[in-house]
Amino acid sequence: MTAHAKTRASERYNVSLNRDHYWKLVRLIQRGRAQFILRKSNTRTVWRVDGMVAVYSSRHKRIVTFLPSDCREVKNG
Repeated sequence: MTAHAKTRASERYNVSLNRDHYWKLVRLIQRGRAQFILRKSNTRTVWRVDGMVAVYSSRHKRIVTFLPSDCREVKNG
């Protein structure tokens, strides 16, 4: 789990992520059980998972940050 992602989840969704919850979200994305929003680059995709908007890195196989639910990518995605 990245400290950055944990901080952004807390700031933007008032969610205190522990290791188990974080990896549950990662698994949902990896198994296609989250809502795909858009591809940002060759390695980064944006997903709606558990009511939050997450940026997933396929290179590192983890969530790297959480975006605000009203961000431009979500509206235009």
